[in-house]
Amino acid sequence: MSAETSSPASPAGNPANREELERLFTFLGRIQEEPELREQINWMQTASEVSDLATASGQPFQPETLVALLQRCNEKPYARTGLMDEKLIRVFLRRAALLEEESL
Repeated sequence: MSAETSSPASPAGNPANREELERLFTFLGRIQEEPELREQINWMQTASEVSDLATASGQPFQPETLVALLQRCNEKPYARTGLMDEKLIRVFLRRAALLEEESL
C-alpha cells in the first residue's frame, strides 16, 4: 500500500478496521432507535466524547475512525450542542457507500 492510496480516512483492507467500522455503525444505528442515547449525544460536541460513550456501552471505536468518516462525508468532526445526533445519523445513512469504499 503506497502513501498515495492509504490514508487515515481510508484504512482499506485491514480486517481489524472493518470490525471497528462495524461496531461504529452499530452504535450509530442505535441513535435513531434509542431516544435516551440520542439525547446524550445531543450534549456532545466532539468525536472523542461520542467514542467514550460508545466504549462505555460496549461498542468501542477510536475517535479517529469517527473523525475519518465524518471527513469522508464532508462533515466537521465537531458540532454545536444539540446537533451531533443529526450529523451522526447522516454518516450512518451513508454506511453502505462508506463500507464499499473501504473494501476497494
